[in-house]
Order: sequence, then C-alpha cells, then structure tokens
Amino acid sequence: MDVYETIKNIRSFCDNYIDPDLVATIIEKNNFMGKNNIAELDEYGFSDDDTYEDRFMKVLKKENLFISCGMLNFIPIINECDIFSLNDDTIQITQEEFDENCDEQEVFFGILIEKDSSEYQIGIIDLCNCKVGSSFRPVKKSDSGFYKKLDEIISEMIIS
Repeated sequence: MDVYETIKNIRSFCDNYIDPDLVATIIEKNNFMGKNNIAELDEYGFSDDDTYEDRFMKVLKKENLFISCGMLNFIPIINECDIFSLNDDTIQITQEEFDENCDEQEVFFGILIEKDSSEYQIGIIDLCNCKVGSSFRPVKKSDSGFYKKLDEIISEMIIS
C-alpha cells in the first residue's frame, strides 16, 4: 500500500462522514485513542510547508495511526448495518457478526496502520463520542458478509 497516496485519496472524499483534518487518529500501544488532529500537533518536526499528508507520514514514523474510511450504524432486532462511506449501503449481518461488532452509538471503521510501515488491519473505533475508553477494535478477518463488505470498501480506497 502506498500510504501517502492512500491518505490523500481518502481525504479527497471523506467530508461526507468526517472532517478531512480529523480523518487520522493516533492509536496508543494499548489500542486506546490518542490525539486526532494531526494539523495541530507540534512534536514531530513539522515545517510550515508540510501538507497534511507530509505531517501524517512524519507522525506514522513514531505512532500507529487509524484512518477513518466510513461510519457504521448498527440496527438491532433486524441485524442490519448502515454504512456511510464513499458510497452509502445497508447490509444484513448475522447475529454473531452483530454481537461481535455492534455498538450502541455510531462508530467509525477504517484501517490501523502500524507505525513506520504500510501494514494495516481493518477495525472500528468510537470517535463520535470521544469517550475516555475509546479504543481500536479489530474486526476479525473472516468470510462473513460484514468483514467482506468492509474489506471491499477499504480496498477501493487504498492506493497500491
């Protein structure tokens, strides 16, 4: 994955579900959410001429970063999941998928990029409420419809 071009691509259309300047969030070693406004960080040696993508790459050398690729809203009883992203969609999910991934609030889905690499994993995080306990939760890789749909959406956004 070309991380620089991927973040540039995602920022180009993400304003229908998140502010482009808040699309990336630092994820601490324990998977808890850190700072989410890369434009306002100053401890990574930024210059005034750095673009958002340049700043992102400097932070990525030292931190794990989560990139939001869309928002999820789970609907109980009928086990549906509304997906707001590049294209909006509603999918039916199994009870097991619902139990493993459901959150009472809207949550963001995306990719966690490991520091100083281009390796990533798909997961979800509660950025909407910025709770103290907000943390990245990996979505278990499987043949399920839920994982496949998220993987499909994310694959369209990633620039190789």
